Amino acid sequence: MSTGFNTHSNSGYRGKKPKDFSHPSVVALIREAGGNADPHEIVRQKCRALAASAKNSEPRWGGPPYCPFKLASLMGIKVRKVTHDIGAEARIYGTREGVRIEYRLDLVTEERLRFSIFHEIAHTVFPDCYETVRNSQIHNRTLSEAEKEFERICDVGAGELLMPFDDISADLSSSKLTLHDICGVKSRYKASTEAAVKRCLDLTAHSRAAVFLNHQSDILTVKFYWKSSQFRPFIPPGFVPPHDSVVHNLTLAETETPIPEFPKVETWHANGKSNQFHVQAIVLPVVPHLPDYPKVMVLIAH
Repeated sequence: MSTGFNTHSNSGYRGKKPKDFSHPSVVALIREAGGNADPHEIVRQKCRALAASAKNSEPRWGGPPYCPFKLASLMGIKVRKVTHDIGAEARIYGTREGVRIEYRLDLVTEERLRFSIFHEIAHTVFPDCYETVRNSQIHNRTLSEAEKEFERICDVGAGELLMPFDDISADLSSSKLTLHDICGVKSRYKASTEAAVKRCLDLTAHSRAAVFLNHQSDILTVKFYWKSSQFRPFIPPGFVPPHDSVVHNLTLAETETPIPEFPKVETWHANGKSNQFHVQAIVLPVVPHLPDYPKVMVLIAH
């Protein structure tokens, strides 16, 4: 889904349903790989190889930040801005003249647009990519679980292209991964806060989680969270952070600057357990065509 990050994600929830790999494109991808591989890992490796090849090509794909439009050009994909409804922020499709990507600039920030184009390029690693038009976000209908999983897999590929493995690994090699570190990654790669934190969580050796919150009756409550592989506590949906949390000191008028400067130690009582976390929070940008988009992100270290 070309939204800067996947709003359907439930990463971090225990007891979640098994992943649905029944989407035809995912089935074709698994079949191509021999029938047993994890499609997330297939796409991760394919996009990692694509990024490495582009960086070594002539003319070279230079960065960071890495330009999605130049990568598309190197691949022979034409990209154009449109103003008519395409049912998405961006989409990719095949024509007799070749592959095309269309995007709506009026729906996205620059950071979200970059992720969206990389997301569409990630579609090209699926063996049946060009058989039908692929909408990265379909308005006015609920996506099936298989479609959501397909888009999550493409988000994995987009992250590999937006922040190539060699570069981001070097950036994180000595990082303690505070919210200020993530904002540094965001600036270096011209990524959204959400895309930057997801990539960092996937690669860090630290126990970290990014918790996304929305308002319910004027109270900020947890919508979902993402976590690193080392993070164990469970943060349930609907959970309200403690009344003295830094979360409640944020206002939606604030800019995307981490609060506080240094993580604050807080005790969160959730799921029948108490955990001490080091907490920082940041306001997320408003996305007009996605009214349920989270308003605040909290980074917690455990």
